[in-house]
Amino acid sequence: MLRGLGDLFSPLRQRECLLLFGSQLASGFGDWAGRLALSVVVYQRSDSALWAALVTAVSLLPWIGPGQVVATFADRLGRIAMMVGCDVVRAVLYLVLLITMPLPVVLCVAFLAGLLAPPFAAARSAAMVEVVDPQMYGKALKLWGATHQFEAIIGFALGGVLVAAAGVNVAIVLNAATFLVSAVLLLPLWKSGASTVHGTSASGLSGLRSGIRVWRSDPYLRRGLVLFVGIGAFSVLPEALAVALVAESELPDVFVGLLIATGAAWSLIVVAMLPDLDTDDELLESAGRRTARYGLGAAVLFAVVGVATGAVSLFGADVSSTAVVAVVALVSYAIAGGLDSIAVPTNQVVGRRLPAEGRTAAMSVGMGAAYSGQALLIVVVGAAATVMPVAVVLSVSMACAAVMSLWLARAGQTGLGDLGDLQRAR
Repeated sequence: MLRGLGDLFSPLRQRECLLLFGSQLASGFGDWAGRLALSVVVYQRSDSALWAALVTAVSLLPWIGPGQVVATFADRLGRIAMMVGCDVVRAVLYLVLLITMPLPVVLCVAFLAGLLAPPFAAARSAAMVEVVDPQMYGKALKLWGATHQFEAIIGFALGGVLVAAAGVNVAIVLNAATFLVSAVLLLPLWKSGASTVHGTSASGLSGLRSGIRVWRSDPYLRRGLVLFVGIGAFSVLPEALAVALVAESELPDVFVGLLIATGAAWSLIVVAMLPDLDTDDELLESAGRRTARYGLGAAVLFAVVGVATGAVSLFGADVSSTAVVAVVALVSYAIAGGLDSIAVPTNQVVGRRLPAEGRTAAMSVGMGAAYSGQALLIVVVGAAATVMPVAVVLSVSMACAAVMSLWLARAGQTGLGDLGDLQRAR
């Protein structure tokens, strides 16, 4: 395991990868910490939980359409130029928030800042293919997958500390500074292949339609997208229902954070230990089988949580029974965290199969589909959890994820031979 964790950071020996990774960390922390600071600003000025919640809503809204349209211009401008531009503009927008303004205007500024997150993320994913050594690309994706879980956690934690210790205005200034740090780290990559301008790439709505067509053009891309979007949507459900599960199981409130952290920690270990595979078939089949096992294991464990919680309610709680529920809940969240590992092999297949021209637009479409799937499934499953025990809902959801994973692990073999030959010819 230690060898696997050490190997996880090996891509950082390449200077270009280190710069890109540093930029992503700085920008990611700024995104999450900035969202928290904005929520505090809005709540202090409105004394309304609804207005504060709207900050998160308008920040995520660009991922479902508008942000994908903006991302299509990255191919025409160059990936690095798009990333630097997004960072600089976001820094300016956060500094503008130091001015007292009506709350609707604050939300508009939050929307504009959120509008630049999808093109930055899509351009970064496309740039990775061009600046990271091909033999290190799979390992670089492991590293990104392992750290993605902690961006939100650390960003929220740092944002909370800054707001509490230094006040909202200082926190906003420092959040703006994180975007400027990201931009500075990207400047040395200006002469890399990621700055290539694809002048004939479609942009705007035309580019968005072109990005959608790319996914339909290759069976491997379609299969990878369905895995990434489908399993990724199920992977967020334990986090979304953590508060409800803790309340239902009558566990201490501190277990909300412990459950989520346990899932994130196990996800990090799983990603670090992913096998290095060569062909796209091997990557997708292995990913499907692996997430099927995690989904099935989590389904069984969540069912046990439900049974144990019911027994406690029926016969009364004591220290030992509560401890059993707590331990099984922690293990169930750890196993469910393994579903997040689906992003690494699917992105590896997608990254090397997407054409250079239009790659950013296609990746932004994939990210938009993922966020839309998560939002839709959370609404559906959240509604189900209002009429059924939360543990039962999670058990059924994890079982559905296992079935989908197993089906996609076995699907798509017919008619892929020619594409496999094409891949080997590359």
